[in-house]
Amino acid sequence: MADQLKFGALNNLFGFHLRQAYTPFGQAYREAAANFELKPSQFTVLALINHNPGRRQSELAEALNIERSNFVPIIEALESRGLLIREKSPEDRRSYSIEVTPKGKALVTRATAPILAESDRAAAVLSGSEQETLRKLLYKLYSDKK
Repeated sequence: MADQLKFGALNNLFGFHLRQAYTPFGQAYREAAANFELKPSQFTVLALINHNPGRRQSELAEALNIERSNFVPIIEALESRGLLIREKSPEDRRSYSIEVTPKGKALVTRATAPILAESDRAAAVLSGSEQETLRKLLYKLYSDKK
């Protein structure tokens, strides 16, 4: 049997540990979203818009830390499926406001419980208290923009 690999500096690299920990969650998310013919990024965007109708495209992209060049194709794919609509913003005609269509709302409603169940399954190695602590710590890492 081979000796266990040594990770050296990787042991102290938060990004490495975050990526390693994300792997089972990412796989579960991809599989659950695929059941609804969605990519995880599409479900994420659709769910956010569902809870924030009429918000500007730029606000939504910023909230999800998605660059405009990556955000527009997600919006276009969802729009082409009739899951959301973009309209010129009444406040700023240079930007778009986005809303989920009834078809999109129905899809988000159907997809949410199974996607959350897969996330819960992937997190089952942690106790409920540990999950809450991890959620708070992760939120602190990505929300503390200085």
